Amino acid sequence: MFLTLLVIDDNGVVQDLARFTTLDGNTPVFDAPVARAGPARATRQILLAVGSRDAPLDLTGRIGQTAQTFFGSLPAGTLSSLVFGVTTFDVR
Repeated sequence: MFLTLLVIDDNGVVQDLARFTTLDGNTPVFDAPVARAGPARATRQILLAVGSRDAPLDLTGRIGQTAQTFFGSLPAGTLSSLVFGVTTFDVR
C-alpha cells in the first residue's frame, strides 16, 4: 500500500507531509516540525493518512487548496479505492 500523509490546517488548507516521511523497514515514520506565527492562540489541525493500492497518489497540483476543492476535484472512482485514517491535534 502506498501512503500519503496530509495535514489540513485550521484554515482548511491541505499540506503534504511527504518530505517529512521516511520508511523504517515497512513502517512509515513522520517527524514534521510545527511552528506558529502571530499572536498565541489554539488551533486544531487534521492529520489524514491516505492509502492507495495501485500507485502513489499524484496530488502535487492540489497541495495548497482548501480541503473542499482538493477532495471535491478527485474522481469518485479514485476516492472509493482509497483507505483513510484520520486524527486531530491542537497546535498552541
